Amino acid sequence: MFKLKKGSEDFVISNKLVLWITLFPVIIGLILAVTILLGLRSLPPKLPLFYSLLWGNDRLASRQEFLLIPAIIMVITLLNSGISWQLHPSQSFFKKMLLFSPLVISLLLTVTFIKIVFNFI
Repeated sequence: MFKLKKGSEDFVISNKLVLWITLFPVIIGLILAVTILLGLRSLPPKLPLFYSLLWGNDRLASRQEFLLIPAIIMVITLLNSGISWQLHPSQSFFKKMLLFSPLVISLLLTVTFIKIVFNFI
């Protein structure tokens, strides 16, 4: 996707890399969603999710609201992938940034989810 030489080995490898970079956040989001849905009974009814709010009930979220994390991962991944596919091939730096940012965001949100859940199990 980032090379202009069609038919060469480099073109196929870069397309596979782009595919895996795009699919990895989606797979992480699906795993988190399944984990949330299967582990709902073992979690407390309220968990801290909104750390930017003041201490108290406003900071707490229900178990179902934790589905926001995989939803955010999916939306960002699909949005960035769509935008990067529409960019001109000469803008390869922006294409790479749009493809790698969901990967970083999904890893950060996954670490946050794991820290929150394992503090309360």
